[in-house]
Amino acid sequence: MVDEYVNAAEVETPHGELLGLMVPHAGYVYSGAVAGYAYRYLREAGRDFETVVLIGSAHHAPVNGVAVYAEGYFSSPLGAVAVDQEATKELLRVAGTVAETAPHQREHSLEVQLPFLQGVLKEFQIVPLLLGSNISETNEKELTDALLRIGKKRKTLLLASSDMSHYPDQGTATKVDKRTLEAICSLELNVLDRSLGESMAAGYAGLDTALCGEGAVRLVLSACLSRGANKGVTLCYANSGDTSGDKGRVVGYGAVALVKEN
Repeated sequence: MVDEYVNAAEVETPHGELLGLMVPHAGYVYSGAVAGYAYRYLREAGRDFETVVLIGSAHHAPVNGVAVYAEGYFSSPLGAVAVDQEATKELLRVAGTVAETAPHQREHSLEVQLPFLQGVLKEFQIVPLLLGSNISETNEKELTDALLRIGKKRKTLLLASSDMSHYPDQGTATKVDKRTLEAICSLELNVLDRSLGESMAAGYAGLDTALCGEGAVRLVLSACLSRGANKGVTLCYANSGDTSGDKGRVVGYGAVALVKEN
């Protein structure tokens, strides 16, 4: 299934260095085709990444700060992927970042990326991070610096696992998500913050969130900017109304690449 999604995606030829991705994390029948665009871009960009930092928001357990799965491995039907313990040790030096496995046990947002990564990359390790809702600007800056240090030691891909708008009708979702994607690709954190704030203040019926992994996307964007990202590319957009047929209450899915072009 994941091979079919990746092979079916058509993306522009990557130019420059791929630094980060935003990838959706719903069930494959809903968002797998959109995710396929991100992983096709990754396949075309090269397979020599040594470490993939997986960043998501906790859906099933409370997290205070950042919960790091600090050692061991994640497994999928395609095999086990080891945790990069040197990288997690670097991150655990940041205040508010703790080694905690419990929030990861029922969490889907990072695990759902593994079969795609295993199908596209060669040998790689992972750094699984789940963010709480209380990440301060100071935390974000310190985490960005830590990710920059990790990226200087090994070829590292930063991946924000995030769906987009939740539960408006399809027309509203498309409008809100288009604006959010434009804000992400502007590579301006203040533009993203303003866009999300205005979307939530607009009073759209059913809109619970405009970006469910906001913290993950902000952190990946911040870290990619610190590594020289100068281009954001929207690879694909769709929403659950396109696959489920229910257009009255949908979830949005976007795939974005963050690139450093010479």
